[in-house]
Amino acid sequence: MEGYVLELLSDPEVSSLKEISRVIDDKPVLKENMIKLAYWMKKQYICTYSDTIKCMLPPGIGVSSTKIVRLKKDKGEFKESIKKIIDVLANNGGEMEYEELKKQVNAKTFAKHINSLVKQGCIEIHEEFTSKVKEKHIRVVYLAKPWEEVIYDIESNKIKNIKHIRILELLVENEYIPVGDIVRFVGVSASVLETLKKNGYLEFGDIEVTRDPAANMTYERTLPMNPTDEQRIVIDRVKNMTDSGKFQEVLLHGITGSGKTEVYLQLIGHCINMGKQAIVLVPEISLTPQMVNRFKGRFGEDVAVIHSRLSLGERFDQWRLVRDGKTKVVVGARSAVFAPFDNLGLVIIDEEHESSYKSEIVPKYHAADIARQRCIIENAVLLHGSATPSVETYYRAKTGEIELLEMNKRANNMLLPEVRIIDMRDELNAGNRSVFSRCLKDEIRKNIDNGQQTIVFLNRRGYATFILCRNCGYVLKCPYCDVSLTYHSHEERIICHYCGYTVKNPESCPKCKSNHIRNFGTGTQRIEEEIKKQFEGCTVIRMDLDTTTGKNLTRRY
Repeated sequence: MEGYVLELLSDPEVSSLKEISRVIDDKPVLKENMIKLAYWMKKQYICTYSDTIKCMLPPGIGVSSTKIVRLKKDKGEFKESIKKIIDVLANNGGEMEYEELKKQVNAKTFAKHINSLVKQGCIEIHEEFTSKVKEKHIRVVYLAKPWEEVIYDIESNKIKNIKHIRILELLVENEYIPVGDIVRFVGVSASVLETLKKNGYLEFGDIEVTRDPAANMTYERTLPMNPTDEQRIVIDRVKNMTDSGKFQEVLLHGITGSGKTEVYLQLIGHCINMGKQAIVLVPEISLTPQMVNRFKGRFGEDVAVIHSRLSLGERFDQWRLVRDGKTKVVVGARSAVFAPFDNLGLVIIDEEHESSYKSEIVPKYHAADIARQRCIIENAVLLHGSATPSVETYYRAKTGEIELLEMNKRANNMLLPEVRIIDMRDELNAGNRSVFSRCLKDEIRKNIDNGQQTIVFLNRRGYATFILCRNCGYVLKCPYCDVSLTYHSHEERIICHYCGYTVKNPESCPKCKSNHIRNFGTGTQRIEEEIKKQFEGCTVIRMDLDTTTGKNLTRRY
């Protein structure tokens, strides 16, 4: 059983305590500020300390234990059933995993016989602990001699093999090179490196490398832009807040294109210059690469990325970089609010109105509430940013509970785009039964003819949003969530988008057995199908949760 030490008590609250058998980590995984946050979360969300701490730590940071059975003596008189345990252990080198031994012996009284053998001193059982996720190491090669000696041997023709010379020249220019890289680059086998080692020129070693989710990203370094008058007012005001060293909360209400991201960048730059750290939350994981590009372009290696679709190793390494103070900015989705900074100066919640900031698993927290409490604990500034703020945040700003800053002009002085609302009832009365209005079809056709692109937004996955029996009016619902099931045409199944419950699409009504059952509503799959029908030959890509589940899949678009 794993546990976490949160504080030391001289008078324990329980009658008996178990001994701590092993300390897993060489340094604390939670700092004082995060422990205070854990106390608050436990009380606020009525959950356990374990629930709160799991939010704060990367998955896989703990250990897994394996029970090992070791044979001590195999002499003596044993029952046949017990003797089988002894024989299996002896045939496997005298040591086996408990579960594997149990599987091979395959006896109902296995546990009883094991306990008997332990009491007799014939076997012993102990647990071995292994980390679920570890640091990544790679094998490298480096010079075993001073580079001057190597150069002298090459120039004096002591070394004649061309590939040997190429390898050594590369190592003269580099402190070390991964074995895999040098084998591929020079076009040699590992045996060539072994030969150079025998000749006293090379040594092998292992180094730790960081698994960087942004390693394959390309980004251009950028410099701060000259802010507009509105941007300057916002930047100066929030800078004063961060300089005060006190908790303050502000809503930045800026229209689309007003330059909120540049404001974020300059405020974070100010934080870094003050020796403080910043967290930037984005509502969707699919938006993270876009934001990371902007922030990496400005702050380079000072930016870490944290979200739930990273691999275990990537999340572990990014978390360690933040914990160890090797990065100053974290960009990520909801879980990034728990980034283990110890000198937090600013938390930015971009598109603060988005519902994805709310967790649907225990503890069911709102990232904005966590961010606010962190900022209170750490005397940091909390900045909400949105063109369409949530009602509750806007109300708090208008009533003076938090400060309101506004940017009502676009940064490039361009006009806002024209918006037209089409009444689809008029379209139906005119004989248009398509999911697209005539106006929308005309505009898409113009874009195609002009070599331009079109994005069609729809906030419904699947093909149809509900299934209705036209005979009795029955609507198929999830038996667990009591919400309408969504039809997915590719899978020929109906799915609950809340809990994942799925069942085959019925051919008749489950209630009245009528065949008059059909799909209604429009989802992204149907939109994709309709566009392909209406505009033959054009390339159509559907981007939703069903097609972009990988951490970097959105980048290919």
